[in-house]
Amino acid sequence: MTAAALQATINSCFSEGYHVINQDATSAHLTRPKSFSILWSLVWLFCLGIGVLVYVFYYLGKKDEEIRLTMEGEGTPASPYTVTMLRLNSWGKPDWRSFQQEREDKRRARNWAIGIVLVLFVGLPMLCILTGVISSLFGSH
Repeated sequence: MTAAALQATINSCFSEGYHVINQDATSAHLTRPKSFSILWSLVWLFCLGIGVLVYVFYYLGKKDEEIRLTMEGEGTPASPYTVTMLRLNSWGKPDWRSFQQEREDKRRARNWAIGIVLVLFVGLPMLCILTGVISSLFGSH
């Protein structure tokens, strides 16, 4: 049972670009190479012009992401198996979070990013258009 639960978690990590470096019966060490985001570089370019250089320097200083998955628990109803993820944070310190917590954090960050993009590129232009239409309807001629 332990190997199946761990393998299921590893398989879900594959879809996020991780590769197994080392694996045994109760743990696995995975890595994901850093990737350059064309989308973020274009956002920095369009929003701040020279800000794209900030993103390039950020990318150059970025490290490959490494995680260690560990099975915990006894596999009983009172102590079921859980997968815990150890990841180093930006300061090189261990950051213990469950795999589910990690996914929830990524989902939340993605939703915030989508919301900000929608406000900037849909909401504000629509507000400008509506303001122009209203002022042209009720403005003095």
